[in-house]
Amino acid sequence: MDFEHVLLTRFNVRLSDDQESPCEEWLAARIRIFRDLCLPSVRRQRRPPQHWFVFCDARTPRRWQSEIERLAAGGAFRPVWLDGAFDARAVNEAVAAEGLGRRKYLVSSRLDCDDALAPHFTETVQQQLGRTSGAYFVNLVLGYQMSAGRFYLRPYIANPFISYVEPQFPGRPWATVFCRPHHMITDQPLVQVRCRPAWLQVIHGRNLTNRVRGIRTGDRMPTRLFDVPEHYLTGSDSTAAQVADQISSGVRFVTDSLRDGTTRSRLRNVIRHRLTG
Repeated sequence: MDFEHVLLTRFNVRLSDDQESPCEEWLAARIRIFRDLCLPSVRRQRRPPQHWFVFCDARTPRRWQSEIERLAAGGAFRPVWLDGAFDARAVNEAVAAEGLGRRKYLVSSRLDCDDALAPHFTETVQQQLGRTSGAYFVNLVLGYQMSAGRFYLRPYIANPFISYVEPQFPGRPWATVFCRPHHMITDQPLVQVRCRPAWLQVIHGRNLTNRVRGIRTGDRMPTRLFDVPEHYLTGSDSTAAQVADQISSGVRFVTDSLRDGTTRSRLRNVIRHRLTG
């Protein structure tokens, strides 16, 4: 199929012109996670996207601009420095500047700067082309959360790693994956893909909107899948502590999942499939 696949990451962009820029402590922490986890995970993609755009605030202090440019020097991604707020126009201008957006379909996938992708992520997304007509979202249901060096398996039916497949219409700008917040896509044309865990969401103190909702799992598989550096791990828990954590996280996950009927129905469908199949 005639398509282009782009990866879109918002680093420290403003969502409105009057929004304040994040502090240097925030930037230092995000750049560290981006360097250690996010960037290497994109480099390991079996079928990489044609381009990766990382959108940054042009008001970023010079020392951090230099660090971002240094990380981009190998050609893995293109920093896009925005003078104003992040919006669809900024994405379209970046796509056009690279000579992209001329194929029949554009596939755009979102990736937060402090998260990571499994090596099969973009390949699996691309395999969903032609699954339905028109424009539609693609959601890879299963992934991991990592918090304080511990891993939690998370089925997530509208996660922050969604993709958007859209056909080209002459004269109309690309909508891209940011046309809707990820948690508001379930009433849109949507392909849910049940495959091996495909993403890693990093839960940390500076990411206040997320919390652990998965089921505690062993560390070996996710550590290898995402090549997590040793200093992100806290060391092995005792067997008793692991069992207690698995039970408490399982209870928390089920409690959160059963709060509404729609989630209950979708959860039943997820459970019917092998979580690691």
